[in-house]
Amino acid sequence: GLLLVYGLAACIGQPIMALGQARSLAQFQAPVGAWFGAAIPIVVALVIGVLALNAGLRMARGQPARRALLVYVIVAIATSVVFHVMRTIYAFTDDMERVAPWLVSTSVIALAVAVARPLLVWWYAKREAQPASGTPVDAALPWIALWLAPRLLARCLLWDELSALVGGGGFVVVAVLLALSFVLILAARDSLRDPAASAPWLVASGFSLVLLLATIYFTWKSDHRYQLNADAALFPATLIFATTATAAWLRRRVTSEP
Repeated sequence: GLLLVYGLAACIGQPIMALGQARSLAQFQAPVGAWFGAAIPIVVALVIGVLALNAGLRMARGQPARRALLVYVIVAIATSVVFHVMRTIYAFTDDMERVAPWLVSTSVIALAVAVARPLLVWWYAKREAQPASGTPVDAALPWIALWLAPRLLARCLLWDELSALVGGGGFVVVAVLLALSFVLILAARDSLRDPAASAPWLVASGFSLVLLLATIYFTWKSDHRYQLNADAALFPATLIFATTATAAWLRRRVTSEP
């Protein structure tokens, strides 16, 4: 389940983020080096996402997934180590001396997260792949939904940021966030009570799709001064949609199986 969520979120979010960054770089007439530097993390994240999605689909379909899972873990750790080591080395160049401590600290934290995440997913995936464990493939998804709900409610309090991004449409966004947060709580509750329940996740997928489309629209429409805030809003939107869509698909598979 976690592999499907991570892979789907990456395959949706990274191309959209790439288009947004390309627009910003084109507006500022950035040099080729800036384009190359912006493309590297997006390509790396997209490759890792595709490998995670492949491993997750094989596990969900009951196909042998040990090799696919191992490839995902190795590539995710190796690319992250190479990228952040290169970033740390770059921090000590003459042009970056002022921000070197910040770059090094952020690289170390990001590297720790990048290494821990595939190992954690691998550990849970191994448990899901063992029928004797009794752990369903989507066991973690209701808890992810419950973790996302308060984040949506907290977003409603950031009115100044929402107004800067969406202008007069802030009330509509707040209404969608409030509705989706309650839908996620209800879907998680029903899912924990009845593992075969798919209808709540279908409803949650519809609400999260509306939020994702609205986020994409306002991200593309927003002024380049707020591009970083728009990109930051895109990640949770894709994660919420990936979680609800994955849960709905997996529950539909369970109920449709004889």
